[in-house]
Amino acid sequence: MSPAIPLSLAFEDELTELLALKILRTIPNEYATRTIYNRGGNGYLKKNINGFNYAARGVPFLVGTDLDRYDCPPALISDWLAQPKHHNLLIRVAVHEAEAWVLADREGFASFLGISAAKIPEDVEALAKPKETLIQLARAFLARDMCAMTFVHPPTARAKLDQPTTLVSVDLSVRVGILLSRN
Repeated sequence: MSPAIPLSLAFEDELTELLALKILRTIPNEYATRTIYNRGGNGYLKKNINGFNYAARGVPFLVGTDLDRYDCPPALISDWLAQPKHHNLLIRVAVHEAEAWVLADREGFASFLGISAAKIPEDVEALAKPKETLIQLARAFLARDMCAMTFVHPPTARAKLDQPTTLVSVDLSVRVGILLSRN
């Protein structure tokens, strides 16, 4: 058996991190995750991408982000990188958002939320804002399930979590993480 491949990771959000880790578990090679950078948002990734590129000279580096306003992944990569991309820097771009990847598994996600798959659009890549669609579906689920939910957050996180969208996003990330860890 060959030794585990060391790998550093950087993601723009928890959902992208969860999806990437799930994908890595399906690959026959074994990976030894060294460091995971997830500081919230693609602005952090864009600001630090050249450092990740430099670090990739020593250990492979996987970066996961959403396409957002760019026309295509190569446009995003060329805008972000100030120097040529090292071959160990692996940039994976969700077109348009990682939330579309979750919605694309209509049966699985519908089962997870306890809703009909018919409520999930068939062509999720055509959605202008897949994150909003995912949150709307989750809100219906949460409205049903609110009594069973409890949240424990450090005091510094309360201000951000008072916003319903953030609350739904945080809880949904936790629930999606639980779902992904089961499979």
